[in-house]
This record gives sequence, C-alpha cells and structure tokens, in this order.
Amino acid sequence: MKRPHRLVAALVAASLLPACTAHYSLVEFDAAARRGAARTIVLEDDLSLYSPYDAVRTRLFLLVVQEQRDEVFALFGVTRERPLLVELRLNQSLGLQPDGTISLVPEERVSGRATIDHVSIEVDPQHVLELGDGRELKGNADPSMYAGTLRHELAHVALAMLGLELDGWRAEGLAHAVELVPIEGGRLDLEPVRGLLGEIAALPRAQRDVQALLAWRQGSRTTDADVSMRRMALALVLFLLERDGAPDLRTGVQHIMERDGRDLVALEQEWSRWLDGFGRSPAP
Repeated sequence: MKRPHRLVAALVAASLLPACTAHYSLVEFDAAARRGAARTIVLEDDLSLYSPYDAVRTRLFLLVVQEQRDEVFALFGVTRERPLLVELRLNQSLGLQPDGTISLVPEERVSGRATIDHVSIEVDPQHVLELGDGRELKGNADPSMYAGTLRHELAHVALAMLGLELDGWRAEGLAHAVELVPIEGGRLDLEPVRGLLGEIAALPRAQRDVQALLAWRQGSRTTDADVSMRRMALALVLFLLERDGAPDLRTGVQHIMERDGRDLVALEQEWSRWLDGFGRSPAP
C-alpha cells in the first residue's frame, strides 16, 4: 500500500538554518518527520505548527492559532523569546454525530494539553456523510471551532510564563475564564456566562470547598470529580477577579497568585453568596 504523502512547508528565512551550523542533514530531518504523524509542518520565526492536514487546511489553522495566541498573550502581557510549538493531533472519536453535528470535546474531557513551550490539541479526522442519493460529502470542522480550546491552552502557556503552576485550581480556573468569558479592555463580561454560573450554583453546596480546591491537582486523565473541580475553580477565579476590580487581567492574576490559603478560606462564605446570585439555591 502506498504511504500517505506528507508535505513539509518550512516558512522560515534561510538565514535561520545556515548550513555551516546544522547538526543534521536534510535527509535525516525528512526521515524523522515522516516517522511522525504530521503531514504539514509550518515553521515561522515565533511558531512551529505540526498538523495532520494538508497545506490548505493547515493554513486555516495557522491563522486561528496566530490570532488566539496574540490575543491571549496580550491579555496577560507576556512575550516569548523562543518559538512556541503547537501540535494538532488526530482523535478518531471526534467524529460526525447522528444529528449531523461534530463532537469536539466529548463529555467535557480534556482535549488539549500545554507546557510552557508546547501546546497540543486534539482535532477531528475527515468526516464522510452519505447522502440519500448515494453520494458522499467529505469535510471537517471549521478551524474556528477550536478557538476556545486554543485559548484555554494558550492561557496555560501565558500563566506558566508568569510563574504559575500548570495543574492547580488557579491555572485551570483562569484558563477556563479566558476560554469562556468575553474580556474587553482587560475586564470580564459575565453577562454571557450567567447561565453557566447558574449551573455551577445549582451543584451541591458541599462542592464549594475552598480547602479541597487548594489541594486539588488535575491528573493525566480528567475524571468526573475533576470536571466538578474545574467548574468550581472557574467560579472562584471569576469571583476573585470581580471582587478585586483590577484594571487589567494581568494585575488581577497577580493578585490571585499573591493570596494565601487562609485568605481564600476566609472568603468562602462570601464567594458562596456571590455564586447563589446566579441561580437557584444549590442542592444540599
């Protein structure tokens, strides 16, 4: 069987790869690239994008990645001195649903991961929809549908650049805030997410446990308990940012990072009353 074609698109100035300083040959690089899952590799001065798609679709993803990176990094006031590696990984379960929609984040499970230098998000394979007349319609989700996931993971990168841990409640709560809540002029607009906060307010009151949030760390696999903790982390972060009234998101994040455990526990009842304002009384 003929092996699928892999196109490597290196969009980088030749001066960045001078032959006199290379430690590998182009043949060796090509062999390594073909062992990987990438079909298209885009290398820019400040970004490396590894994609399982052809060059045309990869270009559309590149534009979304660049737009979200620029917006998120500006929110946190961070700049990078080295390229960020963004990897698109096929997930066969992100398929076409019976109702014709495409599932991007099944069961609210994690669809991306990030370190300070590497963002990885799961993307959909090509879908085939059989029409009534026997024809087949092929396609993929529009890259813009991944903007929220990208914002979440890029927020983790920015927070890591500010010195915040990647797996605690602060990081997850802030990443979800950047992903889900409109931010204008560095300030949050909670009106579009009142419904979500109402759903969180309806969860059992026992889950509003600041001590438990302080101790929680996201594992390698997201469980139902992790999903609940993520929602509570989002609610607590939004409460703290609103209460603080900082002039921009970076300042608000710094204030959250400076709060110690005793201070946060002391705010638990005030946070709970604030959350109750978004919905019906929580379950006992």
